[in-house]
Amino acid sequence: RAPETTSRATTEGYDGGDRSAPLLADSDTGDGDFSPSTIPRSKRMEAVGVMYARVAALLSVAAAATVAVCTLMPAELGGKGTVLFSAHPVMMSAAYLLCMGLGMMAYLAPVQFKRRSREQHRVLQLLALVLAAGGLAAIMVNKRRLGKSVVPKTVHAWVGASALALSAAQSAVGLQKYAQASAKGYSGFKWHGLLGKSTYLLGAVTIALGIDETFKGALKYSLMVATSSTAGLILVVSNRWFPVLGYRLASSSELDSAISAED
Repeated sequence: RAPETTSRATTEGYDGGDRSAPLLADSDTGDGDFSPSTIPRSKRMEAVGVMYARVAALLSVAAAATVAVCTLMPAELGGKGTVLFSAHPVMMSAAYLLCMGLGMMAYLAPVQFKRRSREQHRVLQLLALVLAAGGLAAIMVNKRRLGKSVVPKTVHAWVGASALALSAAQSAVGLQKYAQASAKGYSGFKWHGLLGKSTYLLGAVTIALGIDETFKGALKYSLMVATSSTAGLILVVSNRWFPVLGYRLASSSELDSAISAED
């Protein structure tokens, strides 16, 4: 009976039993892979993760769309209008706030969908890289058209260049991980997940700095709050910091409904 008691103590912390039991048995491996020692195996906490991921996904769509609309607004309304420069913030916001954020949260799906989650992660991150490359091309062409240097000079430009370099490196490493996992059933580069989240954070900081340079007044601060809070929630969810929040805030009926939907 002793082993069974130990097992229950590990999981009942999620289901209303021993709250002194740890919510997570260990820290995440950092590579997005599920394993019994690193994530909660309780279906209830899986449901909490999916619930938070859905909210974060909706907010990421709304944030990226808001940046696009505000950028394309006429200059008299505080935007930049439909000019070449506008492609830069629109594509960068879609790359980081939307595609990269959704790609990071893809692994929150239940463990039985791991193969599908890996494929979704790969497609979304490659799409993010393509959009980021398009945004970079737009700003470089615009600078050359205006006779300006393409060498980074502002904090926004230097932080953005660092985020882009890391994004390209992460994509290369991610493709190697995907090939290893497909061929051998396991992959190395365990630091890939941690570096990916750091890259996303750097991208979010770049977006905030870009908003500060591009917009003015209440519109600037509204966009900074919207994008930064969305990026923060995505980082919380993708790092699986939601168990404590989910256990305290999510009602039993909400969790039961989410579990039933998954079944």
